[in-house]
Formats: sequence, structure tokens, C-alpha cells
Amino acid sequence: MEKLILFVHIPKTAGQSIFSVVNSQWNYVEYAKHDPLFLLERNNNTIGAYKFTVVRNPYRRTFSYYKHFNRINDTEYTFRQFLDIIKSDVAFPKTKMISYSQSFYCLNEMGGNGMDKIYKFENLKELENDLGVSLPHINQGNYSEYEYFNCYGSEEKQFVRDYYSSDFSSFDYTTDFI
Repeated sequence: MEKLILFVHIPKTAGQSIFSVVNSQWNYVEYAKHDPLFLLERNNNTIGAYKFTVVRNPYRRTFSYYKHFNRINDTEYTFRQFLDIIKSDVAFPKTKMISYSQSFYCLNEMGGNGMDKIYKFENLKELENDLGVSLPHINQGNYSEYEYFNCYGSEEKQFVRDYYSSDFSSFDYTTDFI
């Protein structure tokens, strides 16, 4: 019998690559299979499932989401405008989960972290080894390091540090900009 695997897909953390190698027959209700754990538990019998997710450096994830946001919504917002959209919680149907922290996705129905394992995007090799898979590169971002570093001024860095403070602390990411 195959082990039940429940992957919680946080946007911009290699989810499409993981879904391509993990059999996922769960009932998802949010757009593009981005249900937080508590919704997956509410809509499925997850008892006995190996629950895992992938998290990413909050600075990198925010910038990657910015590039994805403009592409998928056919917009040309600046990075600062994008952060203002997050702050004001403006809804865009194709990217309605932009304001949620990564920590939010890990919450179980009791309000605690319900993950069996949390992998880091920066070390996907660990996930590949644990699951015995090889991940393809699907939906990979296409921004340059220059663009990434150039878009982050002191205000943008502070916004990400403050807004996603739970992600820095919960997943042991440094608040130093790298």
C-alpha cells in the first residue's frame, strides 16, 4: 500500500515541480491547489498522511511572487506598488492568496503547526532524498539577481521583515537581506 502524502502548496515554493512527481488526489478548494493545511484537513480525511510543505526565504519569495503576479494578471506594477497591494489586501482573482504568510499555510484545524516536515526551497535535495524523487524545474522564475537586488530599497526590506515576521522566525530565516 502506498503511503499517503499530503503536500501543502505555498505559492512560489516549487509547488508545480513537486505536484509533477507526487500523487495528490486530495480535495482542494482554493485556486491552483493553494489550500492551507486546515482547509485540507477540513475537506479530507488526512489521518495517517505524511504532511509536508516547502518554504522559501521571505525576501526571495515576495519578489518571485511579484514577478508571477504581474505575469499572471497581465499588469506592470512596480515592486513598491505590489507591496502596497499586499498591505491593502486588494483582491485579484488569479492571485488571491498574495497577502498570506507561509506560516498561515502550515496551520492545522487547532491553530498550530500541523506539518510533519517543512523543507526549504534552498535545499530541495533533502526533499528529493526523503521522497525518492527527482524534481523537474517547472514554472521557474526568470528574474536576474541584479533586478532582485535593485528592487529592494530599505523601505521594501523593512516591509517584508515586518509583514512576514512570522516566516522569518518560524522557519529560521535571517532578517539580513541576502
